[in-house]
Amino acid sequence: MLASFNGTWDWTAIGTLALAVVTGGSLVFGWASLKQTQREIALSRREVEEAHRPVLVPFQRSNTAIKFRGGEISAGGPSVSGNETDRQDLPHYSGAFLPVENVGVGPALNVRGEFTGPRGSGTTRFPTEAIAAGAHGVVTFENWDGDSLAFTGNDAQVSAVVDYDDVAGRTHRTTVAFDIGNNAYRSSFGES
Repeated sequence: MLASFNGTWDWTAIGTLALAVVTGGSLVFGWASLKQTQREIALSRREVEEAHRPVLVPFQRSNTAIKFRGGEISAGGPSVSGNETDRQDLPHYSGAFLPVENVGVGPALNVRGEFTGPRGSGTTRFPTEAIAAGAHGVVTFENWDGDSLAFTGNDAQVSAVVDYDDVAGRTHRTTVAFDIGNNAYRSSFGES
């Protein structure tokens, strides 16, 4: 037998036992409070990140021009340019330019993507550094391999995937399809 009762109470032992029970309960309660606080911090962080999320959408407005480092393009739809294919003294180059607007509340950083046309595709060689909330910008897609990014009214559509980062470093994606015949965009959004 480990212990026996001799008829007298050892108040020091009882106090020590009670203190151990209270300390154990405090530890359990403290651990639960810590877990709750960590969940609240994670939720708060997510709310802040979502509150500063950029959202890029195609920008289309007839008779409106957008200026960017490469010049100026019409906001009537995607624009294309390139070197003439019969000029042997020039490199094979074709470029597509997509006007976009940031309708989110945070800046879109490191904007890049891929454009797919009926005769070729192009990628962003030099990402657009940032498009501020409420601002317009241009995403540039290039092809240096000889494929043309040009399209005509007889083609059905062209498309682009545009990736961009928020201030927390998360990557977001806008998928764009431009219906050439109807001169209209369709877009979908998500995380990359």
